[in-house]
Amino acid sequence: MGDTRCYIGEADVVADRLRYQQRDKDFWDRVVVITSKDTNLTKSHSRYLESRLISLATQAGRVALENGTAPPVPALPEADASDMDCWRARSSSRRGTGSGGPTAPSRLTPPIEPNTNDS
Repeated sequence: MGDTRCYIGEADVVADRLRYQQRDKDFWDRVVVITSKDTNLTKSHSRYLESRLISLATQAGRVALENGTAPPVPALPEADASDMDCWRARSSSRRGTGSGGPTAPSRLTPPIEPNTNDS
């Protein structure tokens, strides 16, 4: 495992979480924030992504995770879980890591938009 330390977490109020992390975790110099422009990314989706990213980072073994826990993957409808896994895979390949997540600061939104046509 490399010398890189990593913390993966989710929050309702990102500014509050970042202030807390800055105070208690002095090792970080980059942050990746995943947001949604609407309510299509729910708390369950966020927790699903958090759990999957922690699991993938653990499996890859390229960073020392600073997470105290590894939350279980929350139950999502199959279609939602598939959308989140697709988004995660696309974000990894877009960032050039292919192993579970972005490596540089970015603001990402899921590429899959709901079909609003009633045809």
